[in-house]
Amino acid sequence: MGLFDYFRKQQQNQPKLPPVDKSRLERRRIYFSGEVQGVGFRYRCMLHAQELKVTGFAQNLLDGRVRAEFQSDAEHIDALIAALQREPWIRIAHMEVTQRPVEPEEREFVVDYY
Repeated sequence: MGLFDYFRKQQQNQPKLPPVDKSRLERRRIYFSGEVQGVGFRYRCMLHAQELKVTGFAQNLLDGRVRAEFQSDAEHIDALIAALQREPWIRIAHMEVTQRPVEPEEREFVVDYY
């Protein structure tokens, strides 16, 4: 199986979720540690976030971690984290999670660079 076929299969295996419940929006800041830099982590965050209608950002930190903020309802954020944990080259060793205020004007997920 080629790499393209692998990613297509991964997308087909994504759980089908109901639309985002905008009345239950939350925002989580998560510091990811482990094998999360140099493995396509931020790019995969962006792809899964777009697919799941999650907004926010992902940014590499100089200490080797990735800081991300995810905004959606809890079900969609949890699905995004689960999708990242299934990625073959990504190894999340630890997540430090805090709740943040919702940013009502945010409309997309972006990759930030340092």
